[in-house]
Amino acid sequence: MKLHVREYGEGSPVVILHGLLGCGDNWVPVAKALAACHHVLVPDQRNHGRSPHSDAFNHELLAQDLEELLDRFDLATATVIGHSMGGKTAMQFALTRPARVEKLIVVDIAPRRYRNDRMDVLNALNSIQPARYSRRGDIDHILAAHVPEQATRAFLLKNLGRDSSGALSWRPNLASLRDNVERILEAQDIPSSFVGPTLVLRGGASAYVSETDTADIATLFPSARVHTIPRAGHWVHADAPADFLTVVNDFLG
Repeated sequence: MKLHVREYGEGSPVVILHGLLGCGDNWVPVAKALAACHHVLVPDQRNHGRSPHSDAFNHELLAQDLEELLDRFDLATATVIGHSMGGKTAMQFALTRPARVEKLIVVDIAPRRYRNDRMDVLNALNSIQPARYSRRGDIDHILAAHVPEQATRAFLLKNLGRDSSGALSWRPNLASLRDNVERILEAQDIPSSFVGPTLVLRGGASAYVSETDTADIATLFPSARVHTIPRAGHWVHADAPADFLTVVNDFLG
């Protein structure tokens, strides 16, 4: 699984992992800011962006993909930043391969199981055949019946690309994401812990990491510090980029 990856800067290595239906492009501004002091790798996780597709999709496979990425760049260790689904990948990797994680930053996700509130969106995306349309606006209009929030649709439509013939097409493997979404929502039920430096960044306007999650976080990540950015929602890095970078840079030293 040779992931498509963007590479920035020099220095201590940092890997940034995006969330479900995202891609590395979502994190380019953060990566470029961190590249002043760090060697930053921003992969598209499997079944996303420009990375290969696979019918198999779960936390452990995503962690294996990350390990292969570090090997490919001859990195013994790296700081791993993961948002949402990427945060679960990062936690899985730290819990199962702790010697390869220098520091861990988990963005607005906890190690518990989440309820499936993504199926309607995944079904809607799977039902749309982009090649039938000539303009992104046409697809946006159809998607609006299922996803009324314009900002969310704009995020989802970043998954549109063009195939070799120039026709619009979905970049992600939407069928695999739909079929395996329950696996991605599972808890990090691993009988181990990661004792290295850990930062959990949550949005004050997001419900993804609650006060009741802090006990599970402390059990699996005993060195973890939970920091809340008040004005941010689930996409903390996009909602409050300056605050996000201030906290991350302070943690990275």
